[in-house]
Amino acid sequence: RRLPEDVEEHYLGMNFAGKTTWIDPDDRGSIQGEFLADRDESLSSVAALIHEHVEDFLGARPVERTPGLLAMSIPEAEQEDFPSPDADDETLGVFLSTWRR
Repeated sequence: RRLPEDVEEHYLGMNFAGKTTWIDPDDRGSIQGEFLADRDESLSSVAALIHEHVEDFLGARPVERTPGLLAMSIPEAEQEDFPSPDADDETLGVFLSTWRR
């Protein structure tokens, strides 16, 4: 599933269209397969290791982790087969609350 055009570039980067899925670290059922669960746990381990040092660089300690986002690029020739959905209030609200932190 693609992200709405209104947020796709901000999450994935300029000129990148992709099929996406979120990995919620609090919902182990959202992680498909042991491989992805292990990668997600690796990211959490790295975050835990640098947690106490981040305040020196950012001026504040991190208090939460956003869910991981997996994206698989869609070749330009196939993008019409995977249209972006319209942005809804929930998607825009989550995006704005995440990027205002």
